[in-house]
Amino acid sequence: MPKQKKLALPSKTGKKSQVQVPGSADDYQELADVEETTGNKWRAGDVRKATNAYIKAIKLYIEGLQRFPQSFDLAYNKSHLQLEMTQQPRIMAVLEEHHNISPVHFLNTTLASHRYALHLEQDNAEVIFNTAQLLTSLAEELSEFRSRRPTEAVRLLEEATELFSSCLARQEIMYEESQSMMQIAEEEEEDTAMDLSGGAPVPPSSDPNSNVAAENDISEDSNTPEEETGTIQQSTTAVDLIDTALAQLSTLATLCGVMSYLDEQKEPALISQLGRQLLEQRIPAYAAKLCSDELESVKSEIALGKAQFIGALTEAEFRHRDIDLQTSSERLEIFKQLDLTTDPKAMCAYADALVEFNDAIGELYSSHQSPDIAARRWKSLSTASGLYTAASKLDSATDKAAIHVARGDVELLRHSLTEPPSNLSDALRASAPTLLRNAEIYYRGARRQADADKDLRTAVEARIKESVAAHMAWLVGSGREEAPSTPRPAVFSGFSSPQAWYCIKEMESEGLLSETWAERIATEWRLSLGG
Repeated sequence: MPKQKKLALPSKTGKKSQVQVPGSADDYQELADVEETTGNKWRAGDVRKATNAYIKAIKLYIEGLQRFPQSFDLAYNKSHLQLEMTQQPRIMAVLEEHHNISPVHFLNTTLASHRYALHLEQDNAEVIFNTAQLLTSLAEELSEFRSRRPTEAVRLLEEATELFSSCLARQEIMYEESQSMMQIAEEEEEDTAMDLSGGAPVPPSSDPNSNVAAENDISEDSNTPEEETGTIQQSTTAVDLIDTALAQLSTLATLCGVMSYLDEQKEPALISQLGRQLLEQRIPAYAAKLCSDELESVKSEIALGKAQFIGALTEAEFRHRDIDLQTSSERLEIFKQLDLTTDPKAMCAYADALVEFNDAIGELYSSHQSPDIAARRWKSLSTASGLYTAASKLDSATDKAAIHVARGDVELLRHSLTEPPSNLSDALRASAPTLLRNAEIYYRGARRQADADKDLRTAVEARIKESVAAHMAWLVGSGREEAPSTPRPAVFSGFSSPQAWYCIKEMESEGLLSETWAERIATEWRLSLGG
């Protein structure tokens, strides 16, 4: 996901506030700063304490805005704190687990905060950007299985796209203003330099008291209180323009994926038009404004954003039957232009695209899985598996638990291709038990990594999927469909009914489990509960 754009927040000194009873907006801000500082201190160690401190800060912002509803600083900083919390999976897990606040509910609350801040300053590019990012995050959550509402998600993504366009229009004006001001400053500096070099030397004053008088004037000026104060905002740069364009491109890619959940497929032509305008016109124009060092720093981000959009658009157009299988496969070759050896983001992005495209092939060719189609799907999933595995071994990979979950998912997807009726070779079909054992191992690795990272949500998902893979391997045994004589694995414990049920049904919806396997696993789960 593109990096967040942030306003400069008040510095958090960590000192205890002297405010006892807040009487102004600044007082509320000071008290909220103290709580945010406490939260930041605990975030790496005790995420529950950090979350509690952030909640206290939010309550102070709410109270302050009730008394000072026109305070943009309070409105912005409240919305920004909430946005930061949505970007932390550990905090979101604590909110859900210990405060009964679902991700969808908190994202909606955060969106309301952003809309309020935007109401106070409608032309603020930072708030426009953050609101668009939040709309995208909420839409992504609404595309998840347990809260899937694709029609609403599409509406949010379309609004986000419009806001990004507004943000770019505003930023382009701000960029031109910044360039004009810089040019004027340079011209004035040149004029001053010419005056100093070309003018007559200024003779020293004959009045011995003149220097003292001048010093007194300076001293008096320095003690004069300022009549006006203003907020200095950072100038808009070409890098800012590229960041916003890439964020909009990412939202369009998300929109392509969410459309696949609609009952009636939407025409992806408009998305294609907007995306290509960004890729072929705006982003190159912004990049042309960069110096060589700046361009080098964003080249990989631009290439990755382009590949992800092309991959998502390719899947959408393939599902809509605008392009054929061969054309789609050729388009995905764009990922091979990325660094697929040392960049885990690029490697996982390519693997994700292959997995999604494999799903699209499975849906469109569900009634006719020829040996060629089956072999093509197996090859793409095997390539994805290799990419995930390589990425998981890189120190620079930032979300290894999720990568290990993806590795397990791919093994179950490959296992599904071995089930009858299958047109894979006998050797590949015989690998079914191995694939199940691999999935169990990868999910176990994901669980351990998530536990170490204190990522509660991923840990629960990995633990349930590990149980599913273990039971599938136990039921299949050494290639047998009958239940083997070995004891049933005692790993289906510690889950609430909704957690296990949602995960099993989601695995079925994603093609990790067939309908038959989902029913068998649900039966095993009920047996483990003594039902």
